[in-house]
Amino acid sequence: MADPVPITIGQRLVAAELRHRRHAAGYTVHDVALMMDISPSKISRLEHSRRPLHFVDAAGLLALYRVTSSEREALLDLCRPNTPSRGWCLPTRDLSQAHRHVESHATRYTMFDALTIPAPLQTPDYTRHLCANLGHTPDDTERRIACAQGRASLLSRDRPPEVTLFVSEEALCRPIGPTPIMTAQYHHLARLTRKRSVTFRIVPAEVSAPRLGAFAFYESEDLPPIVVLETPRALSFMDTKPEVDYYATAIRG
Repeated sequence: MADPVPITIGQRLVAAELRHRRHAAGYTVHDVALMMDISPSKISRLEHSRRPLHFVDAAGLLALYRVTSSEREALLDLCRPNTPSRGWCLPTRDLSQAHRHVESHATRYTMFDALTIPAPLQTPDYTRHLCANLGHTPDDTERRIACAQGRASLLSRDRPPEVTLFVSEEALCRPIGPTPIMTAQYHHLARLTRKRSVTFRIVPAEVSAPRLGAFAFYESEDLPPIVVLETPRALSFMDTKPEVDYYATAIRG
């Protein structure tokens, strides 16, 4: 008997998004099955990642839900046939869509960065100065600011995820910009700590773990855990047991 076809992270992200879009469009599973001339059980299995989501199926469903062309292309890119079956990298120019999909479906996540304040916690000015220090272009800088602010908005939605944010002492003390910029950033962090869904922890310098780099650990009802590693040039998405277990131990140990 042939091994089952693995379901990629990208396919699972799109499957969860399709379920959300169906609800937003006001359709039931049976409505969609009738319009697409496929069985209701297939729609259900696709939405819950119990079978691989093929490009043609995704394209048809996104068209039915009237998803705009730019959003549709971004989602279809996540389930194209050449996407690796386990773990994949994405250029940072596309990180807005990718992180948005992961975080919007997460019910709980943990973030850590040994070098800087995690992106969803940054003020626009902090992000702007950080990008300048790293030599990013103005267009890339504005894209990163929009991405960070979009991700931050998820913390204020009606049913926000449970978020644990680890910030290293070095990141808090590192002057990314002039004093007024850093002061505004500290005040912003103080406001975030008042949110009931947010747990904010400072990692002392003597126990900080720079070897972990910048990562996020996402958990949700629709998807198995996903680990996202971020570098200045790319995102790495991983869901294999060794990687998931490694980072689960890091955040819970």
